[in-house]
Amino acid sequence: MKNLYEIPFYQCVYVKEIHHHTAMKRRLMDLGFTIGSEIMPLMESISGNMRAFKVKGCVIALRKQDAMCIMVEEKRDGSV
Repeated sequence: MKNLYEIPFYQCVYVKEIHHHTAMKRRLMDLGFTIGSEIMPLMESISGNMRAFKVKGCVIALRKQDAMCIMVEEKRDGSV
């Protein structure tokens, strides 16, 4: 498994685990980063400290340290 920050732009992945303290984990889940959700990295800030992700039809920016706590699995061809 990789963390969300390692995924190349425009590659779809699925959330497998979130390794963050309870309050931030709840906030990420409220934003749509739930187990099984499809996520796509879209762009990065000039500083490289933030990335924008497509999540459930919305674009949400996360700090690098928060994105690195979200473990994902790559979407495979033929998966449902």
